[in-house]
Amino acid sequence: MALYFGGTVEAGSFDEATAKLRARTGANLRTLREMRGLSLAEVSEAVGTYVDEAGRERPVVAPETLRNYENGETSNYEKYWALADFYGVPLGALGGRIAFESA
Repeated sequence: MALYFGGTVEAGSFDEATAKLRARTGANLRTLREMRGLSLAEVSEAVGTYVDEAGRERPVVAPETLRNYENGETSNYEKYWALADFYGVPLGALGGRIAFESA
């Protein structure tokens, strides 16, 4: 499997560029997860948890949220940082701005 790399943003096409970035990032997240043979639930558990304002322990990134990211349906860069840290890749690699060799 290979991670997608490349692409530039044309002036005046921010919405289209955002959609492309979400799709590219989602594809790269799926590739990284599949390369490691992990389920969405396993990634969610491994990324960790936090305690919300009500004192409940919650996943940093829920499996359903991961699925949405992989499908390019939504994005959250704070959670992208956590996923990049988990996979041991630079944040730019998720969006295809930085190339690197995959195992």
